[in-house]
Amino acid sequence: MRVELSEVGIMTDSKAMRRNAIVNGVSIGIPFIGTLIGLLSSGFSAPTSSTVFLFLLFFLFNLIGVSVGLHRYFSHHAFETSTWVRWLLGILSTWAMQGPIDRWVADHRRHHRFSDQPLDIHSPYWSRQNKITSGFMRFAHAHLLWMFVEWPTDTRLYAKDTISDPISRRCSRWYWPICATSFLVPAMLGYAMGGSDEAVRAFFWAGCLRIFLMHQFTWMVNSFGHMFGGKTEGSRDESRNMHWGVTLLFLGEGLHSYHHAHQRTAVNQPASLDPAGYLITFLETIHVVWKVQRF
Repeated sequence: MRVELSEVGIMTDSKAMRRNAIVNGVSIGIPFIGTLIGLLSSGFSAPTSSTVFLFLLFFLFNLIGVSVGLHRYFSHHAFETSTWVRWLLGILSTWAMQGPIDRWVADHRRHHRFSDQPLDIHSPYWSRQNKITSGFMRFAHAHLLWMFVEWPTDTRLYAKDTISDPISRRCSRWYWPICATSFLVPAMLGYAMGGSDEAVRAFFWAGCLRIFLMHQFTWMVNSFGHMFGGKTEGSRDESRNMHWGVTLLFLGEGLHSYHHAHQRTAVNQPASLDPAGYLITFLETIHVVWKVQRF
């Protein structure tokens, strides 16, 4: 069985699993612990209008990084763009602290290959090759537990192009230093706007809380996005289109069933619920991106 799994890019050795769990644990743990500290110390770090502005600004950066960068560009090559935009998308993607780009891409492509089948890395219905029957465990596995219990994905098979690309390769290699700037840049801007007190507030709220919430948003597509909502005609799995309000908040990523039916499209339908698609279309009109894929 191990030989068969390795042939489809599933890594079952304990070293790979331990390394994967450590990256996930630290990526999740740092913003979570920081958020708790920020909440418990609200007496000296309660947000100001400057803090809220920085939180919303960097949260938007993260949404764009994950939706336009990690998902539509690096994973699905839904459009082409220039070197400087690729660098920007690589940095914004990494700021979300969801693992190195090459691993995120590999996991996502594996998810599509085995969608809601036994080797899907974050299906609510399967854990490794065991069917999940409990409703709560379905949600918990797809939302969080998969990052610690599933066999890792071989990036050499699923993300060969990402590894060979100099920009995504460097962003993956420099994952931790770039993640550090995800906290430091908001703090520095906070210092410029309001001194040391604002720097502390920005670190906790525009840094830690922002990443913690972004994690939940992304994971909800994995869990709720395969459990609740309607299906797009042509979708062959349990992916669902989420509530329109949630879909707009996720920049269109909630149109998950449509995405599974038309994976390479840069603009989901209905387009009115896809702000990321609007952004890509606007960038196309000013010739910042080109060869935009549409269904």
